[in-house]
Amino acid sequence: MWIDKFSYRDKKYRNECIDKMSVDKECQDDCKKFSKLLTPGSQTITGEFTKI
Repeated sequence: MWIDKFSYRDKKYRNECIDKMSVDKECQDDCKKFSKLLTPGSQTITGEFTKI
């Protein structure tokens, strides 16, 4: 099991970060490296949590 936790101050800021990462060459390269570490045929699960 592999768990990555990312925390942002709010959803607007999260969306801004995701937009920047989606066009960042270094980030894209890291995503490709990460994908190679996954077991073939496995899936990633993403989700959002809100403050209580």
